[in-house]
Amino acid sequence: MMLTNRRPHAIALAFLLIGGCGHATRGETPATSATATPAAQDQRPIEPGPRRIRTSDGVELYLEVGGQGPPCLFVHGGPGQGAQSFQRMGGDRLESTLTMIYLDQRGSGRSASAADYSLDRVVADFEEIRKALGLDKIYLLAHSFGGILAVRYAEQYPDRVRGLVLANTSLWFPHSLRAQLAYIQEQVGDTSALPDVSSLNELRAAYDRARQELSTKDDYVPLLATDLQTMQLMRRVDADPPRNQDFASHAKIEAGSEYALDFTAGTANVQAPVLVITGDRDHAVGPDHFRLFRFPRQTVQHIDGSHLLYYEKSEAFVAAVSNWIRSVSGGSGR
Repeated sequence: MMLTNRRPHAIALAFLLIGGCGHATRGETPATSATATPAAQDQRPIEPGPRRIRTSDGVELYLEVGGQGPPCLFVHGGPGQGAQSFQRMGGDRLESTLTMIYLDQRGSGRSASAADYSLDRVVADFEEIRKALGLDKIYLLAHSFGGILAVRYAEQYPDRVRGLVLANTSLWFPHSLRAQLAYIQEQVGDTSALPDVSSLNELRAAYDRARQELSTKDDYVPLLATDLQTMQLMRRVDADPPRNQDFASHAKIEAGSEYALDFTAGTANVQAPVLVITGDRDHAVGPDHFRLFRFPRQTVQHIDGSHLLYYEKSEAFVAAVSNWIRSVSGGSGR
């Protein structure tokens, strides 16, 4: 059956995330201040459930904790996507291996809006969350645009990072946009030359034209997900409860934006172990984008799927993360 594709395609600015299965709602812990620094407690469980933590600049952040094992902060994409679709559509399966910390970034999901959405301020939130939870070191699992945030955290707080899992991440937005444009042009039969990656304004203009042409096609074109039903499911999950999208409206990825810089250039300086999970049919960031990464302690896991591997290829995704965690922690999971 032919699936309609009339609904506007998600613009490349928002590398969306998705996750799996529902989870039980728990009582919410009252907000605490992120300025406090409790004693490190990596070896004992963090209290599970939702809570709110107030940052040093007064922004109330929403997060949920679940699972067992070493602590892992989930860094969602977008910018501004929120963590709930990842958690509810498969991400919670990692809780058998990791203590997952599902954080909605400032101006995202169920967290409050903010005056400051600069890269270093968002990354500072992660550090304040770590301190507020009383953790010595953490893993970070990033999806899509979240890779930029996770890598920046590893650069600024190397002594606090156990390792990074970069799942379908882009570390250089213009490069991924160009790859996405190339795929769209192929789908619509456009043989125009691709703008150079150095010209983000030209890339975005060409992308908008190609996306408009793509919207006239009757068949579904898998940019983010392999089927339309997955996209519809993600929209339903993200709408319950409705998510804050202030981060997305303020953190524009355009020429001159710090979020549009080439973050692949600094990967050679990140000394933490890194698992790169790449989808061989990921047309959102580009199936070859990971080849730009130069992490010294890098492991690459290929999965035959799209940008949303943690949902569409959940079993393979969870196995890849869990096996890698065991390998880098000496099999102890600690």
